[in-house]
Amino acid sequence: MFLKELYIHNDDILIRKIKFHNGINLIIDETKTSDRKESGNNVGKTTVLRLIDFCLGGKGENIYKDPEFKEKGSNTTIENFLKSNNIIITLVLKEDLELETSNEIIIRRNFLSRKNKIQEINGEYFPENPQNRTFTKQLKKLIFDSEKDRKSVV
Repeated sequence: MFLKELYIHNDDILIRKIKFHNGINLIIDETKTSDRKESGNNVGKTTVLRLIDFCLGGKGENIYKDPEFKEKGSNTTIENFLKSNNIIITLVLKEDLELETSNEIIIRRNFLSRKNKIQEINGEYFPENPQNRTFTKQLKKLIFDSEKDRKSVV
């Protein structure tokens, strides 16, 4: 499977669309500045990786909890924004980016809780259930063609 697209919506409003291509994909800062000393910090490189991880079953708190946030341990501005708005992350995976007819997997998740939670794969809703983990099991089945549980190594 290849990354095809990543969408970030606030309800129905598109905030960001990132298209991926065959080969190397780079995230760069294209901000026009007269000062060439700008470093490219805070353009969202790490956030994009964390959003992909979130769509693939990672914890949503990894977006706003980070060692970089030193004293606080959490970026409360980001946390409050994600939890008080319907920010929907959509990740599109594709077997072959070159073939129009190759299979796609469309994953949608948001950061809300309970009845407002979105956790879907190809339009099918998967309720949050830490004991059952049907969402991550379905992802494993679709991406890796495997239904085996992870075994601990002794």
